[in-house]
Amino acid sequence: APEIVASRTFVPIRFIAETFGSTVAWLPATRSITITLGSTIIGLQIGNATAVVKGKIIALDAAPYIKNSRSMVPLRVITESFGGDVAWDAINHIITITYLLP
Repeated sequence: APEIVASRTFVPIRFIAETFGSTVAWLPATRSITITLGSTIIGLQIGNATAVVKGKIIALDAAPYIKNSRSMVPLRVITESFGGDVAWDAINHIITITYLLP
């Protein structure tokens, strides 16, 4: 299940990545995650508040972490890196993701 930590929504990486049709690779030696969708490659590391998206380093609002053997990642960075949009309805606590298939 998604969870909110420090006002940021985190989701299990495989849930969000596979929803977009991407592949996920776990590199245990560095505790890193590589997500690939077409020509878009996202690199994340557990505990590191930066990501590499399409070869550019970007700052994250919060670092990925592990909970119950699942890598939890910020929803927004993954969605927006794949060209999607995230809308938060604060009144009803609903997240809407808009994504057009390529």
